[in-house]
Amino acid sequence: NNVGNVARGKLTELSNEEIQTMFNINIAAPTFITKIVIDLMLKRKEKSLVFFSGAVLGRMRFATRQVYSSAKSYLESFSECLAREYPSIDFTCLNIGPVESNFNRAKMPFTVKPRQFAESAVNKLGRYGFTGGCIQHDIFWFLFRNIPFLSGMIHKKMGAKPKSI
Repeated sequence: NNVGNVARGKLTELSNEEIQTMFNINIAAPTFITKIVIDLMLKRKEKSLVFFSGAVLGRMRFATRQVYSSAKSYLESFSECLAREYPSIDFTCLNIGPVESNFNRAKMPFTVKPRQFAESAVNKLGRYGFTGGCIQHDIFWFLFRNIPFLSGMIHKKMGAKPKSI
């Protein structure tokens, strides 16, 4: 899975169709495709790899991106559960930070170019269960997890107010 769909807005402002589309693309499709792929891998009895594309927003809770953030959290949890369920298959969750794209409008620290990210991420597949995909994103994750005020700074940069859970 490296596809995502996001509609921005308060939950009550999103149409049912927008929510259903995000659910279908971000949760249902990767789940059903993974089920088919795992079945094929088990029949072949070969060591295999499945990877999922999580995202910064799966760990950072933003107002106006609640369905997308939740879907990315789901993919990380889903990959961890599958790794325990199918130990003969390597699962990697790439929790991607900011990459220059039309999707990523805000210029954030640790933003990388798509080619740079892709080349680095391919080298990490199957070697780690959880990774940022490139050194910049791995540093980002380390700082985010260990320096609490960073979360507030990033939320502010993206124009959202952080909420405590």
